[in-house]
Amino acid sequence: MISGIIFDMDGTLVDTEHIHYSSYYETLQNYGITISPEEYFDLWTRQGKRFKDYMELKNLELDYDKVIWEKRHLFNQKLVSELVVYPHAVETVKELSARMPLALVTGSHRVNVDMILKITGLEGCFKYILTGDDHSKHKPDPEGFLMAADALRIEPSSCLVIEDAQKGIISANRAGMKSIAIPNKYTKTNDFSTATKVLGSISEITDELLNSL
Repeated sequence: MISGIIFDMDGTLVDTEHIHYSSYYETLQNYGITISPEEYFDLWTRQGKRFKDYMELKNLELDYDKVIWEKRHLFNQKLVSELVVYPHAVETVKELSARMPLALVTGSHRVNVDMILKITGLEGCFKYILTGDDHSKHKPDPEGFLMAADALRIEPSSCLVIEDAQKGIISANRAGMKSIAIPNKYTKTNDFSTATKVLGSISEITDELLNSL
């Protein structure tokens, strides 16, 4: 029986991936470096890699802190005007939060998470929020999901993870949790064979579905 749900944010509730990509693209262009969409969505979105991994892969000699600051500054400028909220995401989260405890586990920074929750009106819907600033191990490592289950005081086997990317489904499996994958246009080619269910829309998460898991 599902006693609590852990949501991913980027790619599951809101589309910020295009903002992250364009922010990296424009920042790196200033250094004469072009990152393709294929590279970004495979390394960052599917595998859960970070910019340090990209630097090592490409043997780039850059000031990491400077590049990351410039990218984050640009991302923050774009976020308010370019954020896309997925259809039915807000209504579904609000409905579920009235019936069971929810957590949010995301690699995004706290300031961006707070801004997105305010924009979407989802402030107060999550009993526990874990951001990329709160721990060092990121998806596909299971640490974040296990921390969320502990905070909700729910056994991992009674937790359901809602994710959009392969790295998140791997995390859920490693944490001993059930999972629902909701692929988007960036992750539709990811491997979701180990997900408990694969849905086409967040609106398909019904009481009947949850009771069947």
